[in-house]
Amino acid sequence: MPPPLAMTTEPPADPGLQHGRSEPGEDNARDRPWSRAGLTAGLRARLSQEVVLLLFVLALAIAFGFYESVFWSGVNLQNVSRHGAVLAMVAAGSIFPILIGGIDLSVGGQVSMLSIFAVQLSHNMPVPAAFLLVIGIGACIGLLNGLLVTYGRISPIIATLGTWQVMVGFTLWYTKGLPVRNFSESYRALGADNVWFMPAASILAVAVVALAWFLLKRTRFGRYVYALGGNFEAARLSGVRTTFVTIAAYVTCAVFTAVGAITLSSRVGSGLPGLGGGIEIQAIAAVFIGGVAWGGGAGSVVGAFLGVALVTVLGNGLDLAAVSSEVG
Repeated sequence: MPPPLAMTTEPPADPGLQHGRSEPGEDNARDRPWSRAGLTAGLRARLSQEVVLLLFVLALAIAFGFYESVFWSGVNLQNVSRHGAVLAMVAAGSIFPILIGGIDLSVGGQVSMLSIFAVQLSHNMPVPAAFLLVIGIGACIGLLNGLLVTYGRISPIIATLGTWQVMVGFTLWYTKGLPVRNFSESYRALGADNVWFMPAASILAVAVVALAWFLLKRTRFGRYVYALGGNFEAARLSGVRTTFVTIAAYVTCAVFTAVGAITLSSRVGSGLPGLGGGIEIQAIAAVFIGGVAWGGGAGSVVGAFLGVALVTVLGNGLDLAAVSSEVG
C-alpha cells in the first residue's frame, strides 16, 4: 500500500513575480506607465532622445566647419541665428495643434499676409502699435482655423489648407504680386539689430520658445493639450473642455506665427506674397524631428527647438557647400 501524499505548505506564487518583477510589490513601469517608475522611464527616454539630437546637431556643425571655415565666422553664425529664430517661433506655435492631434498648414500663408499687413500698418501708425495689431489679426486667423475644425467639423488638414489658399490668393490680389517696403530704422530694429553680440530676433525667439515651454509644462492648458492628443474621448469624459482647448491651440499657433512674421518682415524690410513659402513644411519637419508624435499626445518644445537647429544648420551648411537642390 503506497504512503499517503505529503501536504505542501508552500504559499502560492506571487503574481508579480509571474509577470517578471524582481521583488513582490515592486512597480513595473510597463504595467503602470503613470506610476513614479513609469514617469521616470519616460523622462529618461525623452532626455536621451534630445541628447542624441543635440549631439547630432553639434557633429553636423563641426563637420560643416571643417568643410567650409566660413561656417564658424561671426557673420555666418548671426545669419544662422536670425534665420533659425523665425523658424523657431513658427515651430513653437505649430507644436500646439500637432500635440492635440491636429495640424496647421496655413502658417506659411499667415507669414506672407501678416508681413504685408505689418509694413502697411507701420506707415500709418507707430511701429509697436502696428506690430500689436498684426498679432491681434493673427489671433483672429487662429480663431477661424479653430472654429472650422471644431464647429465646422472639417479635417484640420483640409481646413488649414483652405485658409492658406485664401491668404495666399488675397496677398497676390492685394499687392499685385509686388513687395511692399519699409526700410526705416524703427521698423528694421527688431529683425536686423543686435543686443550686444546677439541678434534681437534670436533673443525674442528664445523668449517665445520659453513661453511655449511654460504653457505646455506649467499650466492647466498645457496638460489639457497633452490629454487631448493622448486620448480625446477620455479627456472629454473627464470634463476637459475639448472645444475650447482645440480653439486655443490654433489661436496660440497663430499668435506665435504672427510674431515670427513680424520678425521676418522686419529683417528684410518688406512684405512679400511669397515670404512665408515653405516655412510650414520646415516648421512641421522640425517638430517631428524633435520627437513630437504624429497624432499628438507626446513631445516637447525642447525637442522641437533642437529640430529647428538641425534644419537650420543643415540648410546653411549645404548652401555654403554649394550643393545643388536639383536632382540629376
